[in-house]
Amino acid sequence: MSCATGEYELVGIFHAGYTGGSAMNVVVGIDQVREMMATLKRVPRNHRDDDVALDGTSRAAVQAALGPAKEMFFPFGPAVALVRGSAPDGTLLFAVFAKDFPFAAEPLLVIEDLPGPAHAFGEVGRTWFGSARGLKAYDRASLDAETQQQTARVLEALRGDAVDHAAYRRASADDLGTRQASDRVRRMSKALSRTATTRGDTFQIVADLADKLAPPAGERGTTLGALAVAARPPDRPAGDLHAGRELPERHEGPAQPHVVQ
Repeated sequence: MSCATGEYELVGIFHAGYTGGSAMNVVVGIDQVREMMATLKRVPRNHRDDDVALDGTSRAAVQAALGPAKEMFFPFGPAVALVRGSAPDGTLLFAVFAKDFPFAAEPLLVIEDLPGPAHAFGEVGRTWFGSARGLKAYDRASLDAETQQQTARVLEALRGDAVDHAAYRRASADDLGTRQASDRVRRMSKALSRTATTRGDTFQIVADLADKLAPPAGERGTTLGALAVAARPPDRPAGDLHAGRELPERHEGPAQPHVVQ
């Protein structure tokens, strides 16, 4: 009962048991189930063992881990995800592929992650939803509030997993000559596997959104490869001494006769 109003107020749920089943004997705070009660949809939780701040420092660590290929694959529930460095300004592309990747080459979801202030990992740019017909682009304002929330939740999971896998890559590249170092990398690998298995609900959100927002029948969308090419800086001719500078205009006109005096 609320002391302020004197009326009954829901503050939590106690799971006592099932008829003919065993009891969980747990209390769930109302704040933990408020969103589920409002949307009637299960809310995936972050099950990472160690919470890492998603800020500019962790973004730099992900970019450093991409290597010469400028990309990193990692497991995401029953599927595979990708983070790719797509532009010289530090923009990242996060992609989630279908369960039958690589037979289905195009991702279900691509999110453009733009550089942001130092205290934040980044800012959401464009979003593409896809199928075998390709990818269809949406800006944030064109998505309804629920889709924006779901997409933001997926992106947060992708960012966190990318940070963890970047740390694993960095640790694996170090000298593993000691038992302590080898044990640490092994523990990191097990933690990554546990996290991947908890992403099933988040992946299902991606699959449901792609079913609704991918290019419809008869329409062809763009491809992940085309997005990467569009974000790449234009190639300059080899040996161009004026690269990086604006060339002066050349005005062609009739040749002037040379007068000998």
